[in-house]
Amino acid sequence: MEGFKIQEGKNSPTIDFNPNDKTFEVKGKSFHENPEKIYAGALNWLKNITLPSDYNAIITFNLSYISSNSMIYILRILKSFEEISQKGPKFTVKWFYYEDDELIKTAGVDLQEMVNLEFNYYELEE
Repeated sequence: MEGFKIQEGKNSPTIDFNPNDKTFEVKGKSFHENPEKIYAGALNWLKNITLPSDYNAIITFNLSYISSNSMIYILRILKSFEEISQKGPKFTVKWFYYEDDELIKTAGVDLQEMVNLEFNYYELEE
């Protein structure tokens, strides 16, 4: 099954969705002035993926900065995974944040409240 990948840009994260390895990762900074340009491809890819009902995978978010506009698209990504999981596949979110960055941690908690996916939080040291 073919994955989806975008390399990290100056203001945009790496998006690496690899269904064969059961890893889906968003990593870096996300404050592009037009986040739709960054996330539209990933959202379209998620809309068209078909996974077996016994599929289990990890979605990793390791973001050092998230703009409010990017939060909307990250929520859409999570909602897409939630929709896929309603057909059987199971996804667990690994949310990474730096120990002194309450904003990123809180962003994860806020997103968790809006989707029906399991979240696990991991504190990183500077």
